Amino acid sequence: MNAIGFEPSLYGEYGARELGVKINRGYFSEEISRYTKADIIFASEVLEHVTDPASFINLLKSGLNEEGVLILTTPDYKLLQRDMNNPSELALLSPGAHVVLFSEASLRKLLQKAGFSYIHVRNSGNSLVVACSVTEKDWSGHVDIEAALQHYYELLINQLPKESLAYTGVQYRLFRWYIDRGYYKGAQQLISNYPLPELPSLKEISDIHSLADFDRVEIACATLLYYYKGIYELNLQHNFSEAADCFENSYEMIKKKLLFKPESSVIEYSMLWLAKYHQALAVIYDQNRQYGKAILDEIIHFEKKESNSYLPFPDTQVLKLAKKLLETC
Repeated sequence: MNAIGFEPSLYGEYGARELGVKINRGYFSEEISRYTKADIIFASEVLEHVTDPASFINLLKSGLNEEGVLILTTPDYKLLQRDMNNPSELALLSPGAHVVLFSEASLRKLLQKAGFSYIHVRNSGNSLVVACSVTEKDWSGHVDIEAALQHYYELLINQLPKESLAYTGVQYRLFRWYIDRGYYKGAQQLISNYPLPELPSLKEISDIHSLADFDRVEIACATLLYYYKGIYELNLQHNFSEAADCFENSYEMIKKKLLFKPESSVIEYSMLWLAKYHQALAVIYDQNRQYGKAILDEIIHFEKKESNSYLPFPDTQVLKLAKKLLETC
């Protein structure tokens, strides 16, 4: 079987080298789809990050051959409830990198509009798993996607050298996989067996003034690993002070990456203000309401200046969360 992956960050290069597979650094594009027609295209937990889902689905369809199959996984919108309090359900809204969520009905409509006539959808955990095609297929087989993905990550983390960037990347993916699904006990067991790497301190982050400084200080996935560690400390350990520090470091590290590596900061653009918001939340939980209010004010009244022109504005959802939290202070 010939397989090709696409990854816009440097991890595509690391993965290709250390896992011995073909991964192109970049995005799947119209140009590629003109000369590459695939039997299967697989995009897991990607659709919810895309601002124009219809164009994205049309692009993927253009890369399939006539008998090809598109397989997608994406969070299930129907789990969202006004009174939800299950961490695995709340994860659909937080960490907040999701810009659109689908129900089964809306996802079917999107795929039908793109020209897929045969669509099979099932639930797996908190996600919808979709297989669709233009020609009729037998969808009667069943594989536990969640279990298979977890097994894959666990297999990799036991095979890769601990000093390799790929190891840290897989460790981050598995840790995030647990946190995103609210499986905090699994995350706890993971970091007990495979301790997280020592992440750069706030002073080390503050001392980053160039791309060379950033490359010297950055640990693989540090910007987001800090964020998910903060979620872990906040929701499971209730260590609010440690959580606040993690979110602050994530925010500051993301700022540095946006400044020096904007081309590989797709997720970080969405995560910047979520990290700041969660810092405020943790600080307030830690009984420091005045400082928490000051952080929220910084989010709500953010103004672009020459010194911070590279930063995105807080999105509407974060602003709503910040204003609502400020009302409770």
